[in-house]
Amino acid sequence: MNTVQQPLDFRNRWVWVIPLLAVVAMLLLWLSQENRSLFLYLNAITGVTGSALWVNITTLGDTLVLFSLALLLVKRYPLLIWNLFLAGIIVALIIHGLKEWLLVMRPPYYFGPDEINIVGKAHIAVSFPSGHTSAIFALVGIIAMQVEIASRWKWLLFGVGLLVGLSRIAVGVHWPMDVLGGIFFGYLSGVAAVLLAPLIPWGISIGAQRLFAALLLGAAIALLLFHDSGYPQARFLEMTIAAVAILLSLSKLKQLFTRTEEERAIAAQFQEEALASGEKGPSLIGIVIRVAITVAIFVLIFRNIDIAGVTESIRNVVPRLLLLGLVFQLLSTLLASWRWYLVMHQMGFGQNFPFYMRSYFKGTFFNQGLPTSIGGDAIRVLDVARLGHRKREAFYGVAIDRGLGLVGLLLLNLLANALEPDLLPHGVFLTINTLVILGLVGFVVLYGLRRIDLLKRWQITRLFHHISRHLAQVLSDWRSVGIQLSLSLAIHLFSIIAIFLIGRSVEMEFDLLTFAVIVPPVILLTLIPVSLAGWGVREGAMIGLFTLIGADKTMVLSMSILYGVVLIVSSLPGLHVYLAGRHRI
Repeated sequence: MNTVQQPLDFRNRWVWVIPLLAVVAMLLLWLSQENRSLFLYLNAITGVTGSALWVNITTLGDTLVLFSLALLLVKRYPLLIWNLFLAGIIVALIIHGLKEWLLVMRPPYYFGPDEINIVGKAHIAVSFPSGHTSAIFALVGIIAMQVEIASRWKWLLFGVGLLVGLSRIAVGVHWPMDVLGGIFFGYLSGVAAVLLAPLIPWGISIGAQRLFAALLLGAAIALLLFHDSGYPQARFLEMTIAAVAILLSLSKLKQLFTRTEEERAIAAQFQEEALASGEKGPSLIGIVIRVAITVAIFVLIFRNIDIAGVTESIRNVVPRLLLLGLVFQLLSTLLASWRWYLVMHQMGFGQNFPFYMRSYFKGTFFNQGLPTSIGGDAIRVLDVARLGHRKREAFYGVAIDRGLGLVGLLLLNLLANALEPDLLPHGVFLTINTLVILGLVGFVVLYGLRRIDLLKRWQITRLFHHISRHLAQVLSDWRSVGIQLSLSLAIHLFSIIAIFLIGRSVEMEFDLLTFAVIVPPVILLTLIPVSLAGWGVREGAMIGLFTLIGADKTMVLSMSILYGVVLIVSSLPGLHVYLAGRHRI
């Protein structure tokens, strides 16, 4: 696997010639004012060659197609994978920012179907620059910077990129100026990614590569099963690319998701001391099943909900409300780290609050979809254990912290249901409240297990007896009970406010109390480890419950997806902590 990249040599002609030529061509086209004339001339090609050729060429610039092809690089070229993801982020920010800012109208806005050749949907807005051209030229830029790749292959890929750009004119959705802009911004995004990738070594770590591989696999599955590019003639090519990429990458995926020696050693220690209850990290099969379930749920969702409507809803989001939602989610995580700090101090552990805050954020980051065999709770256990404490005792602290959080969520939902008993159908109301009450009773029972000495005889019951004893230590008096329950209530209230604000940002007109009734059961369902970080399960549950009160499915799905993104963004301080720390997993 290549993990070392040659420093970027700005004297290399590949760095500057192509973007320079694109700029010169744009300048000449602008000065000559021949953008429309050149479009009409090139668009007429479709009338001579037919549309099938250009439709299949244009699909090579589709993001899902490029990500599916990138699946072939998994395990073989981790640095290239990291370059591709960085370039994708950079080019997406540039392209979508420019499109929304400039608002250049596309050719179908000015010409009717009897004047030009239009293949597929006649898009009319946000034209400059071409997204397909930008995507393919981001790849061209990355490959061109690889000194070990022969020039003939670079020129070949450059030619493919030009054909993709030309195809955008041939199918009638972009101007020549859009294509040249796509070449310029896409290529520079690839160069920038190559420049930045070595400065952020996390991208080639085993955890990052597993995350990227899972995302690429998900993209290939999505392309194979339900992608609708708007070009039915290209569907066979899309499915072929996806199927071949998945089949050829299976052996490398298996190698990548096989535990390393360090992970096996950590897992063995963890099982010996901290996981006496039998809890294990997910196996390769388990991870694949989670990915498959996540994709399958989204396939079912998008069969009933128009993805174009969801995209439009997200595009029209109110930024200030979305940002405010992120702030409340960060506050929720911050309060949760404070609760864990209090739990551990009540149990006799040292360290100040900043230590527990950093560890909690790091655990949150690992919980937000990193498909590693070490989860966020295990990260927190290991952080405490590295200070010289027994993993078993640290595990008790994490388990109690989790339990207190669950109690806060159940109490908040019980209170909301009491204030709004007629919101949900009677059967759903009774089911949810029955489960909530059973959960609270279970917590009370756990608290009292320490008094039953018989439980010390067997290993599994001894675990719960020890947790009960430490729980009583944490909740040693009414003041401690009040502080812990108040914190747990506030933590989940802040999360619900975050979702409420995100819902308002996509024009969902429901009050905060409605969210307090519906969101807690959704959160509980996402705790079931059947998908990646709850993706899919969260969306399905949100849609199922909100539609019971008449909510629009498109808005609900948009809100849920945006909340998932907010969760990832709010966990990024944990990524910084992980990268800055001495210990790697």
